[in-house]
Amino acid sequence: MIFSALVGIAVGIIALVWPNITVNVAAILLGIGLIAAGLFRLYQSFAATFLSGGLRFALGLIGLMIIWAGGVVLFSPDDRIWFLAVFIGIGWIFQGFGDLFGATTGSRHSSVWLMVLSGLVSIAAGIIMLAWPNLGLATFVWVAAILLITVSVMSLLTLPKKV
Repeated sequence: MIFSALVGIAVGIIALVWPNITVNVAAILLGIGLIAAGLFRLYQSFAATFLSGGLRFALGLIGLMIIWAGGVVLFSPDDRIWFLAVFIGIGWIFQGFGDLFGATTGSRHSSVWLMVLSGLVSIAAGIIMLAWPNLGLATFVWVAAILLITVSVMSLLTLPKKV
């Protein structure tokens, strides 16, 4: 736990000191993830013999498009930040609509007003990320770094005492 907390503090400080590098590393990891996901879809298109030829073709085409997107993210530094912001922004918007839909289903896992608030905040954050990607990512890195440092310090402070 001590090692994990110290790494968390170090990564948080690095993210605060070098936010541009942090965003680039996150985007590179996104690119690698996209290429891996695209290769998996491509593999599925060949291996899923129980699917019709049209579905297998569609899976292969989707796989190639995902691989292309991953290549753009990896090899085009100008587009890298934009792609990362778009993926995060769209993800937050979908999450927001999911929360809003969840608030209307009658499920009582969480209070309705909190689900609505969560949905609206997620949608707003997603729109901000899409409208102002540099500002959105800089804020995202700043908040994440501070939270990582805070949680890591708290982990150190709450370690079990030796008996």
